[in-house]
Amino acid sequence: MSNVLAFQLFSLKEFEGGWTAAFEAVKALGIDTIEVWSGAMPIDASSGTAIHDMRAHLAGANMKLTCGHLTSSDFDNRYAECKKLLLDFGSTDWVVPFAKADTLDGWLALLPKFREIAARAQEDGIALGYHNHSMELELSSVTL
Repeated sequence: MSNVLAFQLFSLKEFEGGWTAAFEAVKALGIDTIEVWSGAMPIDASSGTAIHDMRAHLAGANMKLTCGHLTSSDFDNRYAECKKLLLDFGSTDWVVPFAKADTLDGWLALLPKFREIAARAQEDGIALGYHNHSMELELSSVTL
């Protein structure tokens, strides 16, 4: 297995000149792989870059995806197009970037949703991961 150096799209969200300029700058650093961020492709295309626009930016820059930083809402509302984006740009990993519960029971209640996403994704050759931002799993906020 080789190491992959990728850039998370969230880090580029306010790059002067937009996604095209951001991807050019990242490519100039020798990085050709991005972790796509669902916030850059809101469901309401009028509030940001639509998924088809992101697709065009990725293709224009000849970028690959290491994984998708995609929410459980993305799974519920646009699984097919997110799956296609991942697979078309070389990724087989769906990473849920956030979940929050204040108790152990609350976390356990999230497991059926994660199992549903994992089962569906596995059918399509995609693995499920979770990205903890530190605030979700702080022991002080979870009652055991």
